[in-house]
Amino acid sequence: MSHQIDYSQLDQPHILGFVFYPRPEWTAPPPGATDHLVPVEDGTSISCRFHPSSESAPSILFFHGNGEVVYDYDGIAPLYNREGINLFVADYRGYGQSGGTPSFSNTVADAHVIFHYFRDSLRAKGYSGPLFVMGRS
Repeated sequence: MSHQIDYSQLDQPHILGFVFYPRPEWTAPPPGATDHLVPVEDGTSISCRFHPSSESAPSILFFHGNGEVVYDYDGIAPLYNREGINLFVADYRGYGQSGGTPSFSNTVADAHVIFHYFRDSLRAKGYSGPLFVMGRS
């Protein structure tokens, strides 16, 4: 049974302005990392960065804290990789290279699309390790 929560009451400008802090900043990925633009809806794409370790390693889809962007994790990603973990960091609308404006509703909806992209693209490239979702606030 699928249950969806209606976040539209929170998607009001006077609330969103206090909650989201988009940073439309980007830097080129470090050696070995790749950027991905994940299409979500209405022509909007979400920027993500993949830091691979190995095809058989576990993979984490990581949703960063508010006010951060994917390149903030370029320094810590090698620590995950040294532990044998692939790290896939996702931005939100209006953050990094992502288009659009963040809201509660589209952040939750986009997370599902990003997860499916993460899972499907890794499997298509031969990654076979377990998948995990992680985030911080």
